[in-house]
Amino acid sequence: MNAGVPMHFIAPQSGMKMQKVLSFFLSLKFIGLLICLVIFCSIFPFFLAFAGMGLANLLGCGGSGPGITCPNPMMGEILTSMVLMHWLGLITLPTGFLVAGVLSIIFVLRWVMLERRH
Repeated sequence: MNAGVPMHFIAPQSGMKMQKVLSFFLSLKFIGLLICLVIFCSIFPFFLAFAGMGLANLLGCGGSGPGITCPNPMMGEILTSMVLMHWLGLITLPTGFLVAGVLSIIFVLRWVMLERRH
């Protein structure tokens, strides 16, 4: 790959790039952004379900059982999918809050480590 080029000419540049990448991923802003993103993604199926119920009431659609009937059958299928999306929340909610908890611990440890440095 780098035939004939000594390693001491290649390694410092790649090490500097890796250090910049790692410092970005371990920054408090990035970890905080990840925590917010994980919490939003874990709650999002419930928002979709409530939005689907609201749209169904707004559009005058109704239904009994698992499906929503609308004058437009395609709209009924979309609204039914939205309303039944809360079942996905049974997986995303506990998983998301577990990941957010781990990220919160990482955030606190990183914050303490940075405070001790200064």
